Amino acid sequence: RADRAAAVLGERTMAQTLPLAQTIHSVEVGGWLGRPELARGTRRQQFLSVNRRPIQNRMLSAAIEQAYEQIVPAGRYPVYAIAIAVAPDAVDVNVHPRKLEVRFDDDHQLYTAVHRAVRETLRAAQLLRPVALAGAAVSVSPGALPLESIPATGAQVREAEVASRNRLPAMRLLGQLHRTYVLAQSDTGLIVIDQHAAHERILYEQILAARRRESKTSQGLIAPQTLALNPGEFALYEQHADALRVLGFDLEPFGGQTVLLRGVPQITAAGPAEQLLRDLLAQVADDVQLNAADSVLERLTITTACHSAVRAGDPLTSEQMVHLLHDLAATEDPFTCFHGRPTMVTLLLEQVERWFLRR
Repeated sequence: RADRAAAVLGERTMAQTLPLAQTIHSVEVGGWLGRPELARGTRRQQFLSVNRRPIQNRMLSAAIEQAYEQIVPAGRYPVYAIAIAVAPDAVDVNVHPRKLEVRFDDDHQLYTAVHRAVRETLRAAQLLRPVALAGAAVSVSPGALPLESIPATGAQVREAEVASRNRLPAMRLLGQLHRTYVLAQSDTGLIVIDQHAAHERILYEQILAARRRESKTSQGLIAPQTLALNPGEFALYEQHADALRVLGFDLEPFGGQTVLLRGVPQITAAGPAEQLLRDLLAQVADDVQLNAADSVLERLTITTACHSAVRAGDPLTSEQMVHLLHDLAATEDPFTCFHGRPTMVTLLLEQVERWFLRR
């Protein structure tokens, strides 16, 4: 119930939550999910109950936090108040003196149901973050809003329309700020897009989609390159050759500690392939705790997308900015990059009107 959730989360927090109500595999999952911007540095704002009994359960907590993966940054924890209902004979409440912990007959089914319910709710929501500004008035000193990156009068910015799609509102391109942020206008105000974070999300999902389709991910080089690796790099190459091949690297031993590079991931075909390969091997070396093949491939996928994305400071043409917005709208999770950072925020028109004392 909303009133009970508000009693533990607080009225202001409740105003920034999403209603949750799904039944999966006879498991009823209901309650309220905090939007990503509510994420905290601790788990104190997490409330969980099973059959109307407040509990603590690491498995269920992990299911919920995994559903928020890539939506909130690492080290931050989502806010929620979730009530789960299962058949009484499917849960044992007599495993803790104070009945705070419970045991379930089918942990896997419950984990899957809770994870799916939370994840689907988040993926159906509009998670565009409003800019939080303290106070109703803002004092702007000269130079505080530098606009030199926006083309001056006479320069042509194609005011292209980007239709509403996949939870993103319709918007019109305005320009680029400091060669880092793309500016667009929506019906409710100004949208500011972080071009690097947005492109990271696009490339990451493109790699995953190509992998699911089992389509070609490699772009052959006109002239194969020989790369001399150091002993540590060569050992990592041998250990993770399969993951590198899935990403699109066409590599083969070429004697000693030298490898022959015949192809690179399609999304990086225009970039420095040698440096990317060395960076990937260095990333695997740093992630000493990653042992499972899926974990290694996930880390390599993230690093490939990060290194291939446009950077802060890269100038973009109007066509490139429009293309970026269209591609972002086509992603499953357009509001955050895989680090959990927002790809965009919105400044509501009513806030601008307050600055100019129109409200």
